Amino acid sequence: MIRHTRRTSSRSQKTGIPKIIRRVWHLITTYGPAIVAVAFILSAMPSIILVTIAHHYKIERTVKVSIMHIFIACLLELMALSSFIVCISRDPGPIQQLGSGDAERAALDAPPRSNENDEELSLAEALAGPSIKDAESSEDDSDIEVDDQGEKRWCRKCWAPKVLDSTPFHALYLALGGAIFTICMGSFAGFHVYLVTTGQTTIEQLSPYMLLRYLPPPRTVDARKSNDSDRSFESDVDLQSMLNTGPEEIQLNTSSSLVSPAGLETLPLYPPPGHSMPVASRQNSFQLAEHTMTREQRRIVRSAAGKIRIYDLGWKRNWVELYAARPERYFLDWLEIFWWGGRGTSGNGRSFPRNPKAGHMLERLREHLDGTS
Repeated sequence: MIRHTRRTSSRSQKTGIPKIIRRVWHLITTYGPAIVAVAFILSAMPSIILVTIAHHYKIERTVKVSIMHIFIACLLELMALSSFIVCISRDPGPIQQLGSGDAERAALDAPPRSNENDEELSLAEALAGPSIKDAESSEDDSDIEVDDQGEKRWCRKCWAPKVLDSTPFHALYLALGGAIFTICMGSFAGFHVYLVTTGQTTIEQLSPYMLLRYLPPPRTVDARKSNDSDRSFESDVDLQSMLNTGPEEIQLNTSSSLVSPAGLETLPLYPPPGHSMPVASRQNSFQLAEHTMTREQRRIVRSAAGKIRIYDLGWKRNWVELYAARPERYFLDWLEIFWWGGRGTSGNGRSFPRNPKAGHMLERLREHLDGTS
């Protein structure tokens, strides 16, 4: 009676829901996960195409390489979709319980026969195999029949392949691989969540000496600027020619320059000779570089890099810069956030709002570095 009342109550609940809602819910639960999986597989294609065209076609001017990259990306996407289709097509679905009036259920519960030649087998009995009671006492159940490939029949109701003995080892290896992948990618994702919260980039976090390019000039440079305002920097020394010429040519050119050889030796070169961009102004000629700093100065810069964050606007504004939806286009912004991983339409990609406290902190860092030089 309890089971009967439960079934009637569930049926009454189903009949109370409109048919169109039940139909939509059935479609969502049936095809929704597959649609989400296909969307995730195809979500990277727009970014791959845009970045490939922007780099190889517009910058490198190589059409062949861009076509090759797009072809390989499309091939990988096709392989992923093919694997997904194979997994769906071979999925048998949930197991349906047999009702009390099914012929297969009656054949499974049938009593054992004393003689195999007494009567003919029905179709349901032939498909179901021996009864459950007979299967417990029989020793030859595994040799009932073989499939078309010569393997023994494992299931008495269908032709499903037998579970391999090495399945637990495969499950163990997959669990271990999933744990390693989760640890690696989880730490990577957590690190980038920290970067977004603090308003930093990956290169800025890993390279503390990037602060040197934001340092203000020393006060001696400002005083010298006021005294030499009518003088051009081009008459001092051409660092472009120094970087492009050899040592012998530099010695020959020092006699004709307005700077003495002793002054050339003490003049810091920034960027270092390995860089292609020369110094363009007097202000940058006094800019500190990593290879010209003392050990104490490098220690100070590394310590200050974790405290001076140029573009840190507070964790709320940092997240708003990426994941804030505007009221006038709320749905489109969230669609863009889910598709691209962020909105990023608040700037032009080259200039960003800076931390208002960073200027004062950089001035204090410059004074500290000048005091230890």
